Amino acid sequence: MFICSPSHSDLPLIVSLEVHTCPAQQEIMVDIIRDMWAPYLVDLNALTGHEISLPTLESLRKKILIKVCRPPLLVDVRRIARAEIHTG
Repeated sequence: MFICSPSHSDLPLIVSLEVHTCPAQQEIMVDIIRDMWAPYLVDLNALTGHEISLPTLESLRKKILIKVCRPPLLVDVRRIARAEIHTG
């Protein structure tokens, strides 16, 4: 796997993951990501002191931001499908 190294630019690298795994597999993914990218990961609570503030661009230089998207649960998909059938 090739990933653009933060050493090529000091701007933050954004990694977008779509997760289709069970919680146990997600824990394994987290462990691997932490092992491989620990120096580059951003802990927002540590940077800002609380959960509300956003970090400054300066504090994000040479860091990796991970965005996680989970697919809708099957129950949600069925609910959406029923709503579409009723509305027509």
